[in-house]
Amino acid sequence: MEALGLYLPPPASAQWLAQAVLAGALVVTSVLERFQVRLAEAEPARWWASNGRDLVNALALATLWLALRVGGYSGPIALAAAALLLLAAVLAQSGLDRLKRVPDWVSYLAMGAIGSPILVAPGAVHALVRSWVEALARA
Repeated sequence: MEALGLYLPPPASAQWLAQAVLAGALVVTSVLERFQVRLAEAEPARWWASNGRDLVNALALATLWLALRVGGYSGPIALAAAALLLLAAVLAQSGLDRLKRVPDWVSYLAMGAIGSPILVAPGAVHALVRSWVEALARA
């Protein structure tokens, strides 16, 4: 499935920049997820609040996708990996929301933990996500 593309790591001299962009995208995603929770708390019955949360998730997905592309991920695999990261972030945030008065830094730490495999071993994560996408395509 060559249409999925290959992992093309940035040059060694720019590797730190790609990791910084991804780390920044993880922080932005965490901030957006916290904002989404506050929006849901402030306006639980408003139709626009629900649509606003969808828009926040779309923005977080786009941010993660772009950061992964900068880091050398092919387009389709970057989209799949970004979606998995975002899903993990939403689930983590949902779990944290069940606790009362969780400070924001806990969310940021959770997002860092969720994204750390890509920061540490981006090529291995690309290969893993690619194998999942290929398996789903065969199913």
